[in-house]
Amino acid sequence: RGIEQARAEERARLCRLAALRFDEDTARQLAALLEHAADPGRLERAGSGLIECRTAAELLDRVAGQDARRE
Repeated sequence: RGIEQARAEERARLCRLAALRFDEDTARQLAALLEHAADPGRLERAGSGLIECRTAAELLDRVAGQDARRE
């Protein structure tokens, strides 16, 4: 339970940062993409994307692409 709480807090933190860096719509879309993300590496890659990606679309594509590669 503690681990899930920490992951939920990390997802919320990433979404707050996305809102600050891009906008609220990006934050909502990112939240939907990360809603069930349990892999700490995936969350870390999303965090890196907030720094590395120049546009919101690039960030969302990167995070969504992580889902596609896993399927």
